[in-house]
Amino acid sequence: ASYAGLSLPFSITQLIWIEVILVGGAELYRNGELDSTKRIYPGGYFDPLKLASEDEERAFRLKTAEIKHGRLAMVAFFGFGVQALT
Repeated sequence: ASYAGLSLPFSITQLIWIEVILVGGAELYRNGELDSTKRIYPGGYFDPLKLASEDEERAFRLKTAEIKHGRLAMVAFFGFGVQALT
């Protein structure tokens, strides 16, 4: 296998198995916790700029806006795909 013109010391099959083992280990670690408040789910509370740390209503509005923008981006990407096919 090669990446950016450089030869890699692993074959594609070995790289796939390495990824399966590492990601599987991370998922087992995440799902092994029985206390739901300690689980490390993606999409948890992330607010490094403290934009919505005090106001729950503002946090809800920001989360809703993020979902709407993500959906709009998916529709736009679908439009790019349709244009590429026609």
